[in-house]
Amino acid sequence: FYGVFCESLGIPIIIFLAGGDLAWQSFRFKSLRCRDYICFSKENENLLRQCRKDTDRIHVISNRIMIKKQFDDVPDHYLAKECDPVCILITSRIVDGKFDSIHFFLKNLEEVASRVDFDIEVRIAGTGNREEDLRLILDKISKENINVSLLGHVDDLTEQFEWAHIAVGKGRSVLEPIMMNRVGCVIGDNGELEVPNECNLDRLYHYNFAGRNLVCDNPVDLLYDLLQAICNGYKTETILNISEKIRQLYSAEFLLEKFMRVVKDVEIPSKPGKKINIPILLFHFYYIHLKKKLLKN
Repeated sequence: FYGVFCESLGIPIIIFLAGGDLAWQSFRFKSLRCRDYICFSKENENLLRQCRKDTDRIHVISNRIMIKKQFDDVPDHYLAKECDPVCILITSRIVDGKFDSIHFFLKNLEEVASRVDFDIEVRIAGTGNREEDLRLILDKISKENINVSLLGHVDDLTEQFEWAHIAVGKGRSVLEPIMMNRVGCVIGDNGELEVPNECNLDRLYHYNFAGRNLVCDNPVDLLYDLLQAICNGYKTETILNISEKIRQLYSAEFLLEKFMRVVKDVEIPSKPGKKINIPILLFHFYYIHLKKKLLKN
């Protein structure tokens, strides 16, 4: 559809590929007739490079998060003897496809609670069709030093990010609090955990912190070490270093500059049609509509 207009009218078009695991749609990208693409992740960039010949026209721009506040009290927030309880915020939709990652995390956390001598307070922000299943799991948590509360839907999470020592989730649920100088923890569907740092930043960025392909041999030990470190006084310079790098990659304040670089370099069709062949265009659009209808049925 876009390719026909691009070639007929001589109007340059930029296609946005909005992220996710789209390998199963690779056949669609092979048939696209446009030249310029903006991807939200390196994962999608690699997919397009496998499908397209003009790979120099593919750009990655992940900036889309506008943070409302950047907390400046990092040294005071992570101090020995003040981090009891250790506060954990889980932000996620409580639905099929997300539920298992929450379940595994709580299961690992319960094991950690049996090893430590401080309290752990957990807040879960989100709603979905698996809320009752989650409540059943919470009722079975037996450790006295874990307190878990369901917040439901929260319009503005700024206050919760300020409260938390650790922000758990995927994608924006982790990125936004990291940009606000909090410790992030990316969770996978099978119980994997990774704490973003300078060593794993490039790999996590490749998948847009979506929880895919995490490297984690023992999530319980990793979580135990993290909670102990926070209780004993976390190294705040580690937080600040990763926070600034995440901000450079994802903060919306840098979006315009990066986007305009692509726009100024967009490829204009070399031989735009002098006139539109209306019957051919109508037939083309009817064919697309018919094909979608047949696939749906």
